[in-house]
Amino acid sequence: LMKGMISDVTVTALQYRGEQSLAAMEPEIIDSNLIVVMSTFHNDAFLWMSKRGLESKVRVFPHLIAWHFHPDIVAVHHKDGGRVELLGSPDHSLMCIYGWLKGVDGRKLLHCYNERNFSSLGFYSLKQKTDQWLLEQERKTGYSIVEFDRKWSSHGAWVYSPNHPRSFVYADIIRQFAGKNSLTLSWSDAPDFIFDRGSAGMIWPVYPEVAKQFGLSCAGGHGFKLSDKFSGEPGKVISLEEYIEAAYKFYDAEQSNLDFSAAQSRISDAVLSFGDDISSAKNPYLGLDDSKFWKRSVSKLAFDEVDPVVCAKFIISHSDKVATAGSCFAQHISKRLIDSGFSWLNLEPAPKDMSLEQASDLGYGVYSARYGNIYTSGQLVQLFQRAFSLEDFEREPWVGKNGLIDPFRPYVQSRGFASREEFFEDLEKHLAAVRQIFLDLDVFIFTLGLTESWVRKSDSAVVPFHPGVLGASVGADDYIFKNQSVMEVNSDLLLFRSMLKKVNPGARVLITVSPVPLIATYSKGHVLPQTVYSKSVLRVAAEEFSQSFDDVAYFPSYEIISSHYNRGAYYKDDLREVDSRGVDHVMRLMLKHYTRLASSLDDSYSEVSLVCDEDNLDV
Repeated sequence: LMKGMISDVTVTALQYRGEQSLAAMEPEIIDSNLIVVMSTFHNDAFLWMSKRGLESKVRVFPHLIAWHFHPDIVAVHHKDGGRVELLGSPDHSLMCIYGWLKGVDGRKLLHCYNERNFSSLGFYSLKQKTDQWLLEQERKTGYSIVEFDRKWSSHGAWVYSPNHPRSFVYADIIRQFAGKNSLTLSWSDAPDFIFDRGSAGMIWPVYPEVAKQFGLSCAGGHGFKLSDKFSGEPGKVISLEEYIEAAYKFYDAEQSNLDFSAAQSRISDAVLSFGDDISSAKNPYLGLDDSKFWKRSVSKLAFDEVDPVVCAKFIISHSDKVATAGSCFAQHISKRLIDSGFSWLNLEPAPKDMSLEQASDLGYGVYSARYGNIYTSGQLVQLFQRAFSLEDFEREPWVGKNGLIDPFRPYVQSRGFASREEFFEDLEKHLAAVRQIFLDLDVFIFTLGLTESWVRKSDSAVVPFHPGVLGASVGADDYIFKNQSVMEVNSDLLLFRSMLKKVNPGARVLITVSPVPLIATYSKGHVLPQTVYSKSVLRVAAEEFSQSFDDVAYFPSYEIISSHYNRGAYYKDDLREVDSRGVDHVMRLMLKHYTRLASSLDDSYSEVSLVCDEDNLDV
């Protein structure tokens, strides 16, 4: 297929089977312009290549595996090692082995290939295994796989058996390969005309229940297409009944030399129905993956191994322009993205002659623009509206003890602005930077922090603090306290996305909730239940928001830090500030699931000095 689609260079594609297999191909490998190696075998093959000075020619291909289309497949081994072939294939039916081991009559077993038993055996949970594998291959190789998986699945099963993709799948990878290496596609439609050698082997059926479960276009069936070499008759198909009969006969004859441990490990906890109760109501929790159960995915694990992210909605690549905003916890995200080499937008940088400490104190380099901490959804909406002149909020500064104060970002200029001219000049530059951020970004990461804010009576402008907190000379009655509800936060988030998509249709949003408790509350209740209220509102609103759109994802930093599974280990002595271990856990999982940075998973995170405006409430 590679030779048919690319003709301007010589490409050798190989699967590493030990140094002996490479030695046999050495002349061909040396003469090649490029050498393609599957990612699974890359390290061993690369070592062999590097000894011969060929490492610059090596290109890594993703190793594509999809278990969920054929979840019944399992391996059987000889007791002295090596896989056992049945009907010319190394694949065996787990259901069939279970029935044979239990002494179930083959004709009775025929009727046990059903949804209830498939669920009990965990067949449907293998989709998560496939998704995680493909995402990992995408990270390792840089090829687009997750997106293409949806396209490939529209054809039905895109593999003949779990690790044997169809030719149209490889064709898409080869097209990407050509683009990455500046090669010319001489015959892009080659897959339609070149014989697909994979089709000559055994093709496992997609059972109807599996096809229905995963919404495949095909109806599914129970026909086993035998290997052309084994059957001597190209295209020969046998029924499930014939397969079971042949398998039982083979297992009876060879049982003394067969090792069924791989199958037994999958069926050890399964309880299948082989009687007349097959049609009775099934337990809907049977077959769900481990992430659905507290014991398996939380309490049995070390707390730093808990991973509550089931599946990322999208991938953030190094070329994506990423902007960050939110509460002070969001600063950890900014720093790790910078340290990991991502294209973090910083459109309001500090003057070149300013020290890092002074720059941070003045709000430079903390977020993508100098807007300070944005604690509430109302602040976010109005920042966008002010940047694009969608609403006419009063722009006058507050008069503070040390100078003029920007009500919307009161702590970015710690010494205050010296004059109105300086204030308005800085404000115009700031809003221009904010406007450009929303126009340029590919991904916006926003951390919700609070529900409490202050609202100006005259124009409903939302500010993070009452002017009295800053000692500003403003009428005390000009601002009223506001504690948002779920509906109000969700309404803000929907409005923000709507405005963002109008100016930047391709923008994606990753939303989180800060795990940092309230430092103070102006509501009537105690700060502890008010913290729970605030975080609960934000968490529910974030969930509703993320569930509504494919381009909005929720990341559970709040749960990772604040949930009791870690027994408070991620908080410092004040029970508010998050320590470096907790931040590392959050960022490790964010990079693991939302980027291709596999190498970052073991990185440790250093302490960061955060700029948290709300600390000024602790009077």
